[in-house]
Amino acid sequence: MKNLTETEAYRRARRILAAPDSPLKSLRLKVMLDGKTLVMATPRLKKGYAVVENPPARPSGTIRWIMANAKFQSSPGPVDLVVQGCVAVDRYGWRLGKGGGYGDREISLARSLNPEVKVAVICHSLQVVERLPHEKWDQKVDLICTEKECMKALRKI
Repeated sequence: MKNLTETEAYRRARRILAAPDSPLKSLRLKVMLDGKTLVMATPRLKKGYAVVENPPARPSGTIRWIMANAKFQSSPGPVDLVVQGCVAVDRYGWRLGKGGGYGDREISLARSLNPEVKVAVICHSLQVVERLPHEKWDQKVDLICTEKECMKALRKI
């Protein structure tokens, strides 16, 4: 997470869409503590998107806290940065999620609302692999952030 928060994409972002993945709990808290608007897809998108603006003095990055303190919207609205988790990601930015397709839907919608949006994935360096298979509906990420570094996804060879 630290490597992502040091990037220009994070510093410039005012509205950040972060997945409800447990490993992103610290990032969601940091977003709020940094005075940015947190947008979180609700689990399985059952309630759309949870939006936290101007959180109280003691926010939490847990899904439970966010669900209890957010306003809900059917759309995330335009965001500046999307942050997802993954099972694996390759150096070209192809991401493998948990298999439900929600991350790709969230990224696709964010890009339709703001074509300039940056997309990052936070993972352990062991989750970065050489190549992953991908389908036409899969969405690439721009930044791959691990505990060691935050790198731009490579373009095609």
